[in-house]
Amino acid sequence: MSTGDTAQFESVQTNRKPLRVCEGNCRCYKAVAAVVSASRRDADLGQQAVADSIGMSRNTLVRIESGQLPMTIPELMAFAKALKLSPTVLMDLIVRWHR
Repeated sequence: MSTGDTAQFESVQTNRKPLRVCEGNCRCYKAVAAVVSASRRDADLGQQAVADSIGMSRNTLVRIESGQLPMTIPELMAFAKALKLSPTVLMDLIVRWHR
């Protein structure tokens, strides 16, 4: 995804409630949350530092990492950027979960 594509996506999402990575009772987001949490720890980054860098509260980050709160698509993109992960890797986890 190019920078222009990302900007376009973000502008669309700010005009309405952001889509969740997955809706319903699916727990695929827990697999993504586990990768995000492990990547943050591997990078030796604290929860507050990552939360500040992506513009969310530490409480929200804790709930996402623990699998209590599904992340939105913009949050997934922000986590990927902050943790230097490919968004494709995170999305592939969701796709594999649903196969």
